[in-house]
Amino acid sequence: MSRIFPKKKDQGKKRKPSFDDWLKKTNELLNEYMDEPVGEMFGSDNKKIKKKVSNNTKQKQGKLPKEDFRITKEEGDPAAERRIEESREKRKREKLYEENKDKNRRRTLRKALIYSEILGKPVSKRK
Repeated sequence: MSRIFPKKKDQGKKRKPSFDDWLKKTNELLNEYMDEPVGEMFGSDNKKIKKKVSNNTKQKQGKLPKEDFRITKEEGDPAAERRIEESREKRKREKLYEENKDKNRRRTLRKALIYSEILGKPVSKRK
């Protein structure tokens, strides 16, 4: 009996690439697609790390002002924060409007009194 599709021969397990092989392949790909050589690209990190370490030691010694290194996590919805800000601004505008409303009312009353004295009938003299 012959089979329509012949059975594949076992070639054994494929060898998994070692870390060194993987590293070589990634370096080749990086060198192929990057403008700068890979070694130069990562060389400047050591200087930054040394500088950071020296700053940390100076902070411990009290020579530099201590900075707040805590990461602030953004909580809540940005749209909700925007609505809160808008409501605060609206309250401020309403408060200013009310204060101006009182000032304007007083101003119009003063003007009305002055005009009534000027344009009104003369006050009769006492006998």
